[in-house]
Amino acid sequence: MANERMLTPGTLRESLETGSLRPAYVVAGSDGPGIDGVLDRLLQEALQGEDPAAVLARFDGRDAEPAAVLDELRTLPLLGSRRVIVVDHADAFLERAGDRLKDALARPPASAVLILVARGVTAPASTFKALRGSAVIVGCVAPRRLGDRVKWLVSRAEDSGKRLSHADARLLLDLVGDNLGGLASELEKLATYVGGRKQIGRDDIEAIVGPTRVEPIYLLGDAITSRDLPRALELAEDLMTGGEALPRIVGMLRLHLRRFWSVKRCREAGKTPAQAAREIGEGNRVWLVEKLYGQVGQFTDADLARCFRELLNADLASKTGALPDAVALERFVVVACRGV
Repeated sequence: MANERMLTPGTLRESLETGSLRPAYVVAGSDGPGIDGVLDRLLQEALQGEDPAAVLARFDGRDAEPAAVLDELRTLPLLGSRRVIVVDHADAFLERAGDRLKDALARPPASAVLILVARGVTAPASTFKALRGSAVIVGCVAPRRLGDRVKWLVSRAEDSGKRLSHADARLLLDLVGDNLGGLASELEKLATYVGGRKQIGRDDIEAIVGPTRVEPIYLLGDAITSRDLPRALELAEDLMTGGEALPRIVGMLRLHLRRFWSVKRCREAGKTPAQAAREIGEGNRVWLVEKLYGQVGQFTDADLARCFRELLNADLASKTGALPDAVALERFVVVACRGV
């Protein structure tokens, strides 16, 4: 069975819609919700409504004996049309199974489907290179750039039969943050909320996600550009005691300050909030730009340059151990809010 390239969840969906189920799949990567979605889709296709208790076998690849898995692969189904075998922690299993698994998949039985699942794998194509010719490899790689996260949300919505615009995906990211598990959970709620309607819109997002679900780091950025020092210090302390990593806080604050500075330049150029929103890629959220227009007058360019410099200092202090993370963040907040 040829497997010329690694599939994505989207191309796998297309493959299943136009072709038949293959004997073996590897589902691996760093995108946990993506892996869950692919596994659910494969099980739905493989089981075809049959009782999982009768035809499905699951193994933990960290301690499963390769011989037991391979015997299950060769066992003829008694009550259904095929056997379905799922092996979690497939990277650990592959190390122990070695060539025995590759040999078994060279002549796979038509009566079985093997699904190997590996989470937290950063390079699925190279990790499972030995199986490239005998299994379909589906890479579920967590999106790192903003544009990729937007596309990820749009694709997840399509998987649930819904449409989500890129602009509304950006809104959802701003409200929830970039945790993929949290984003997937909110999308499920939204899909349920809109019911038979195909489009998920801004009104739906604001009704379901709402201000109570706003990303705490976003709230911290808003408090800083509002120069609300008591509120900013409170939010910073909550983030630190809640176990939030300082590098992530720094990254999100950097994005907020870049957008803030862009809005400031638009306002100084005499542009309306609507014009500024279109220029900075926030055309669907004029309300946000209007809010920032009310804040930018409190900051000079020198103030913002100082904010970026102090944010870099906080990041370096954390990485070098020069200051505890909580102290580094607090110092940044004070400087940014007071402008000193």
